Amino acid sequence: MLFLGVYAAPILEPGIDTGWRQFCASANIVIWAVLGAEYVVRLTLARDRHRSARTHWFDLVVLLLPILRPLRALRLVVALKILNRLTEMLTRGRLAVYVAARTVTATIHRRPWRGAWSHSR
Repeated sequence: MLFLGVYAAPILEPGIDTGWRQFCASANIVIWAVLGAEYVVRLTLARDRHRSARTHWFDLVVLLLPILRPLRALRLVVALKILNRLTEMLTRGRLAVYVAARTVTATIHRRPWRGAWSHSR
């Protein structure tokens, strides 16, 4: 529960005091260090370390995720690429609608509409 508090506080309250922000960051590091030490102790005390590592792989992934945070910047690059493609598609769609609407209005102004049921005499 302490982890959730120190992790969520700076996110939920962006204007948090610098001292509290540093406290949360420090507490977060201490918590991860304790969890890492606990994983290493469990692995060291296990009779079959390879089996223990295979059966507790998720614990290792959870511990490594904060270390791999710089890789999250790659998600930003991917998101920007997707946003660029989306913007390009929307622009093309708007251009197509504009061209179609302009074509229809130009056609209507050149040939006045007489109605669907009018007969020419």
